[in-house]
Amino acid sequence: MVDSKAKSPSSTAPFELAIVAHGSASLSAEELVALRQRSIDRFSAQLRPQLLKHSDEQTLAAAVALDRAIGQMAQCPCFAEWAVVSATQYLGRAAFAAVVDKYQIDGPWGVSVQVIPHTSPHAVASTLSMGLASHGPSIGAGTAPGEEPQAVLTAATLLKRADIAGAWIVFSGWSYKPKTADASPQPTCVAAVLAVSLPHVAAGADTASVGRIMIQTRPRLEESEPDQRATENLTQWLVSAGNSPRSAAPCCHSFSTAGMSLSIELGAPAHRAPAATVAIEPRARDSGHLARSPCQPQPALEP
Repeated sequence: MVDSKAKSPSSTAPFELAIVAHGSASLSAEELVALRQRSIDRFSAQLRPQLLKHSDEQTLAAAVALDRAIGQMAQCPCFAEWAVVSATQYLGRAAFAAVVDKYQIDGPWGVSVQVIPHTSPHAVASTLSMGLASHGPSIGAGTAPGEEPQAVLTAATLLKRADIAGAWIVFSGWSYKPKTADASPQPTCVAAVLAVSLPHVAAGADTASVGRIMIQTRPRLEESEPDQRATENLTQWLVSAGNSPRSAAPCCHSFSTAGMSLSIELGAPAHRAPAATVAIEPRARDSGHLARSPCQPQPALEP
């Protein structure tokens, strides 16, 4: 008789993602205002100022971080088959507060119809997918501090699909400088992005990795209390790591959450092991997805 409670070997085997690019941004209020007026050169055809003037500040910071990450890649692949997954922190809180005030004064005619689509949980991922001309999934997974692991798990799940070549994981939020005697705290919008793929896909495309993500699931009996402080610091850690010189020593951020432990290492190349060694078995796919010739996003369609 087979023990149904026996733990399978694959249930705790680590699942690895290769990080092929990393970018970060930290923008002040003045920089955000300027960005709305001029857009970003790489995405100027898709993300025009007419669109960005309605975007949330976290979307703007994420677009800058994405631009820097793409500039780091040795070759720029076509992102048409990539997914975008975002984890934000209280997206649209200030915008909705302003809407409530306007509604009380002017009624429904005083409220812009642009607020909801640009501050919904999926807004950051959707806007970036437009800039990338991506036709893959764009998902908002995580809306508060400490929920960043949801984005990592979502991206790992999507990469199991044969039609997804890679995924951009986007983290965004706010950082406040300490209050001084002559100044109040100054909010800074921060964002960090990771371009990830399965290790054997990156290796087959001869794409150099700049780090790796290790996901270790645990049986229910081994679950521990979530490391809330570590998860809340993940976005800030990624932003700080992005500001470090590329020659700096490898750095790692590890923490535990419900049912799993997660480790993000930057500066540590991913293992080039076959897919059979990871916990989630990907279906066969063409490793040439990342080896395509560099391409620019398709021009935006005129209305």
